[in-house]
Formats: sequence, structure tokens, C-alpha cells
Amino acid sequence: SFARPGRQRCAWRSVRIDWRESCTSWTVSQRFQMVMALADGGTTESVTQFTSTESKDGRRYSFESTTVRDGRQVENWKGAVERASPEAAATAVYSAPPGETLALPGGVVFPMQQMALLLGLAEKGGGQIDMAYFDGPRPMDSPFATHNVVGDRRRPASETTGGNTAPPFERDWWPMRLAFYERNSSAGVPDFEIGAEVLDNGIARVLMFD
Repeated sequence: SFARPGRQRCAWRSVRIDWRESCTSWTVSQRFQMVMALADGGTTESVTQFTSTESKDGRRYSFESTTVRDGRQVENWKGAVERASPEAAATAVYSAPPGETLALPGGVVFPMQQMALLLGLAEKGGGQIDMAYFDGPRPMDSPFATHNVVGDRRRPASETTGGNTAPPFERDWWPMRLAFYERNSSAGVPDFEIGAEVLDNGIARVLMFD
């Protein structure tokens, strides 16, 4: 759970993430169930289900995201991207809502591409890297500009901020901090940030959403 002064208080009721790998692609399925305590004393519950398939060559990506709040569907995004190469500009074509399109710049990364780049930076001794990021939902704000910071050294499993160090989490890790800025944002502050202890196999043992 997390809280900010003057904002809603949130608590995760359940989180499930399934990750699968084939010879040519990664498939991710996520389900987040969250309860928010409102300033007026009431509560609201939302469930977001997200699935994506991303080719390992960075050329194809498809996604679907649905959010149900208090029993009523409030968001449904579905679409796909195909490009000549990871460096090529492309267009995300949405089937939900039908007719929606979004121009993507050359070099924009998809979720698994982003993690692979961050792990590669970690292996080289850490540092900072900026990249455009696209995962599908919220085309009005996408692609996000991201600023990513990776710790300068590999940490042993025993050196943790509170994560589980029992098997299979007893692995070396790096601290990472990812800031996401909405497209064309002039606020100067990120829309959200993610802090994590990322194990050397790409799994986040600790995840903080701000």
C-alpha cells in the first residue's frame, strides 16, 4: 500500500503476473485488483487486466487492457504495432476503440525491450538512460518519455530493503528507479515513478509505485 498527502490511499488486494517465453516472443498477462479509500470516507475498487505479446526482434507488439471499476468497465484498449526494425517509426493501430491510431517515433521501446536494455546497462556498471516507452493503454498520453537510473554495482541478496531473500529470490540484484512522463507534459514532474530491486534474471523482488 502507499499514500501521498492530500491524495487517495490505495491498497493492492491482489496482483498476479504470468510471463511466458517462446522461441520468438514474450507473452505477459497481468491482473491488478486495487481498493482505494476516498477522502469522503468511501472506497472504490478497480480491477485491471493487461496482456501483451512482444516479438524478440522488436518489430511486433500487440496488447489489450481492460479496467473495471466498481463493477463497470471504464477502459478498454486493444491494438498492435508492426515496424520494419526497432529503430523505425511506426503506427499503433487500435481495434478498441476502433479507428484510433498513434504515431510512434523511431526507437520507441516496448516493455520487455526496456527491461533488456536496463539489465544490459546494469551489467556494464549502471548509469542513466532516457528512452521513449510504449505499452498500449492511454494513447492520449503515450508514448511516455522515461528517465531510468540503474545502481552502479550489483548487490548481494542479503543486502535488501525488505524483499524476500528465500528461494527463488536469493539472487544478486540492482536498484532501479524509473520515471514516466506523459507525452507533451509541461509539468516538469513525472506522471508516476517505479522503484525496484531487480534481480539478475529480470524479476523485481521489491516494487514501489509512486
